[in-house]
Amino acid sequence: MMHLRRFAVTAFSSPSEKVNPPSRDSITRLVKAKQWELILSLLSDPSISSQQKENAICLHNDQTGHDTITAALESGASVKVIQLMIEIAPYIITAKDSNGWNLLHSACYYNASPEIVGLIIGKAPPEIWDANDSGMNPLHLACRHNTHIEVAEIIIHEAPVDICASRDAEGWSPLHLVLHLNAAVELIQLIVETIPHDAFFSKNNDGYDPLHYLCEHTEPEKVLQLIRTKSTSVLLEAIQKDSNLLKFASNELRVDDSFAKAAVGSNPLALEFASETVKADRDIVLAAVKKNGAVLQFASEQLRTDENCELAAVLCSPLALEFTSGKTRGDRSIVRDAVTKDGNVLQYAADELRKEKDIILTAVRTTPSSLRFALGGMNQDKECLLATGLWNTSRAGISLLPTIVMSCRLSLDEHCNYHSTLFGIFMKENDFFKKFGIYHQNPWSISSCSPNLMCSDWPCRGTSDTCGMIHEHNGKPEEDRCCWRYNIRRRLEKAKLNGGIVIQVSEWVASARNHLLGPGQQIETEMAIQVGVKIFRVMQNQYADRNPVPFEQQHVSQVEENVVKWHQSGRSDMTLAKVHVV
Repeated sequence: MMHLRRFAVTAFSSPSEKVNPPSRDSITRLVKAKQWELILSLLSDPSISSQQKENAICLHNDQTGHDTITAALESGASVKVIQLMIEIAPYIITAKDSNGWNLLHSACYYNASPEIVGLIIGKAPPEIWDANDSGMNPLHLACRHNTHIEVAEIIIHEAPVDICASRDAEGWSPLHLVLHLNAAVELIQLIVETIPHDAFFSKNNDGYDPLHYLCEHTEPEKVLQLIRTKSTSVLLEAIQKDSNLLKFASNELRVDDSFAKAAVGSNPLALEFASETVKADRDIVLAAVKKNGAVLQFASEQLRTDENCELAAVLCSPLALEFTSGKTRGDRSIVRDAVTKDGNVLQYAADELRKEKDIILTAVRTTPSSLRFALGGMNQDKECLLATGLWNTSRAGISLLPTIVMSCRLSLDEHCNYHSTLFGIFMKENDFFKKFGIYHQNPWSISSCSPNLMCSDWPCRGTSDTCGMIHEHNGKPEEDRCCWRYNIRRRLEKAKLNGGIVIQVSEWVASARNHLLGPGQQIETEMAIQVGVKIFRVMQNQYADRNPVPFEQQHVSQVEENVVKWHQSGRSDMTLAKVHVV
């Protein structure tokens, strides 16, 4: 005891007084040092008055009334320390700080033991369950921060009956929180067993009900089983509202056809997770494919070849042809109707139909880029290529748009150079590039004043001084009669005047293991630089085996991003820009 008194003199004395009463600051220092036995001894010392002890624990200002005991909770004080502090200053239980936090809020936040939480609740009035300024009550905080399931159990048992369905200022209920934070299944069970039906479907301020966060939990199948045990009707309604829940269900739950039928009726895609019995139910599958033809792929093997199911699927979603039988994919009438709606269906047609010109033309006129799915060399057929509209420059108003001069390899070899043509088709389908007048040199009407069409040594660079093959009509070059260099130069000069650009496709040539420009592209580059037109050179990607990656719409979008940035920067940088698409 003499040792403790000496410490008390040291801890609480000042130069002017030998012994001062304990202060809040000195007790706080002991709390931070976790000197629990010393704190117990001091607060139990009969020679120190009750008022002195009370002042050491907390001031009478409600705003700071429980600062010291909160620090003790944060530092992991024992139940004896917290009990003694409460006995000295009972009002600290209900005192609130500037954010509306009371002692039970803090105990739940700082992961206090069940004994401490039970102690506070046992001595507290009903307002201990009030929410703080963020709308969080003790159960919200326990779900967020406390690892003791017993704490939540005590709160649920002692609190008002509606606490499990309560929502904070952001609309989050305890069930929202425990699913989102991957809480123990035992804690989720406590809440599920207590909340009313409507609480399962209450939405937070983000518009999500609690079960939306089931995908974030590591044991979703157990949670669904808990809900089923609680109420079959709740689970049935939940699956009807969000059929994706079925994919988290256990096998035991999936074999209950009532849940699978409810899910598929709500969202046909749930057929993927249904039982084999449901997948083989013709009425269910037929109803599902009429809403979403693609779910035919999840039907039983027998129903995937059922003519009525196949036809219904393709009528609803033409691309569902992918999942039909060979007989259906070879049906000329079905395929023609499907490519009329979406030309990309051509890729799933039987091989013999992918070689038929009339089928291909129908597909290409609907979706120009579907030309890439034609077989038998038909992707190089002149009529099919013209059907893409790539060389159609008669569009109304096109002369008023900024000009894009396309620089592509002129050869249309089936296995290599057609990539440039495909890129041009994707540009034609891109909303941003529709704002430009895009010019492609017509490969079937190329002439040259040079004996060698693409000879780079020939002096012609499309000027009136160097070109010996100039033919114009109403001041415009006649494409099929004049030199291609003169024609391109005139287009470049127009692009210079109206803020246009050059987009040059540099194809990857596997045999050379490099990007190679065609000889005509090299001449076009030289002329564009002479005229002063910005060049964006598109560098085709390649696979690990060094073969070229076919162009897709995403590659055109990447070029779009570069062109937009250039425009936004004031179009001052005229250096050649390489765009490596991936």
